[in-house]
Amino acid sequence: MFRQKNNCSNLPEALVKLKAQQIKEDKLNKGIIILKDNHCQNLLEARKYLKLHPIEVFRWRFNQFFKKKELKPIIWFFWDFSSLKFIYSKIKPEIKTYSKKEPSTFFLWFLGIYFATFSISSSRYENRKDSLETRLAIIGTQLTTEARKGAFRSVIRTQNAEIPKKPEIWNPPTIIFSLIKDEIDADIIKETKELVMSLKDKLNNLDLSEINLEGADLYRANLKETDLVGANLQRAKLQRANLSGANLNFSYLSGAKLSTANLSETSLSGVDLSGQYLIETDLSGAKLEGVDLIKAKLIKAKLKGADLRLTDLSGANLSGANLSGANLSGANLSGANLSGANLSGANLSGANLFKINISNINELKLAENWEKASYTEAEFNWADIKWIPKEKKANDMEIQKIRNKLAKTKNK
Repeated sequence: MFRQKNNCSNLPEALVKLKAQQIKEDKLNKGIIILKDNHCQNLLEARKYLKLHPIEVFRWRFNQFFKKKELKPIIWFFWDFSSLKFIYSKIKPEIKTYSKKEPSTFFLWFLGIYFATFSISSSRYENRKDSLETRLAIIGTQLTTEARKGAFRSVIRTQNAEIPKKPEIWNPPTIIFSLIKDEIDADIIKETKELVMSLKDKLNNLDLSEINLEGADLYRANLKETDLVGANLQRAKLQRANLSGANLNFSYLSGAKLSTANLSETSLSGVDLSGQYLIETDLSGAKLEGVDLIKAKLIKAKLKGADLRLTDLSGANLSGANLSGANLSGANLSGANLSGANLSGANLSGANLFKINISNINELKLAENWEKASYTEAEFNWADIKWIPKEKKANDMEIQKIRNKLAKTKNK
C-alpha cells in the first residue's frame, strides 16, 4: 500500500481516484488509494489537500450512496438485467492483465444495434403502409359500383389513418420516432386525392365532410349538394365547379380558386374568405351570414338574394356585382367599392357604408332601408354630394341632405 508523506487518518477509504500523473504507475491499485492523516478532519479539507476536482468528490459521494446494503439488490437487478453492464463492458472492457487490456468493441456493437433498429422500424412502416394501399385498392374498385357513397367515407378514414413515421437510415431521430409515434402519411393523402380527382364529375350528393383535398384539381367538378363540412379545400382549383346547394360550413378555402364557380344556395358559415378572388362567382342565395370577406375580389359576382347579414365586406371590391335582394343588414361595407353594383331591393338596414365608393348616388335609393345605413366619410362620384363630416351630428345632417336631394329627384 502506498502512503504519502502527510497521510490522512480520518479520510474514508476509496475517497478518490487519483490521476496517474499524481503518483507512480507501479503503486496504483486499479486507481484507488487509501490516505490517512490526522490533519484531515472533513471532506472539504481532504479535497483541498489532494487537489481534487468537485466532480471527483461528487463521484465518490455517489458511489458511497449506492454502496448501501439496502440498495445493493436493486442496483444488482437493474445493472444486470437492463443490459447496462453489457453495454458498459463494450465501452470499457475489463483489464485481464496489468499491462494489456482488450480493445473496445463498442462502435461495432453500436452499429449492429443501429442497423437492426432501422430494419425493425422500416419493416413496421412498410407493413402498415402496404396494408393501407391494399385497402385503398379495394376502395377504388368499390367507387365504380353502387356502393360508392359508403366507399367515399372509407377514403376519408384511410386519409386519417395513422402509420409509423417513415424512418431514414442517415437520420437517427426518424428511426426512434418511427418506433414510438404514428402520423398521417403524405403519400397516402396524395393517392386518395388522385382517386377523388379521377371521379370529380361524380362527386354530387356525397358525404365528404372533413376530406382533405388540399391543392386538388377540381376544375368543373360536380359537387352539387355535397356535404363538405370541415373539408380542407385550401389551394384547390375549383373554377367552374358546380357547388350549388353544397354545405361548406367551417371548411378551409384559403387560397382556393373559386372564380366562375357556382356556389349558389351554398352554406358558408364559419368560412374565411378574406382576400379571396371571387370574380364572376355565382353566390346567389348563398348563406354568408357573419362570413369574413375583407378585401375580397367580388367583381361582377352574383349575390342576388344572398344572406350577408353581419358579414365583413370592408375593403371588398364589389364593382359590377349583383346584390339585388341581398340582405346586408348590419354588414360592414366600409371602404368597399360598390361602383356599378346592383343594389335594387337589397336591405342596407344598419349597414356600415363608411368611405364607400359608388358611381351613382341613385343606385342607393334602389336599396331597401338605405336611409338607415351609416355613411360617415362616404365618397360619392356625384360632385355636389361629397363630404367628410367629423361628428355624428354632422353626419346625420349630411344624410338628411341626401334624403332631401333624392326626394326632389324622385318627385321630378
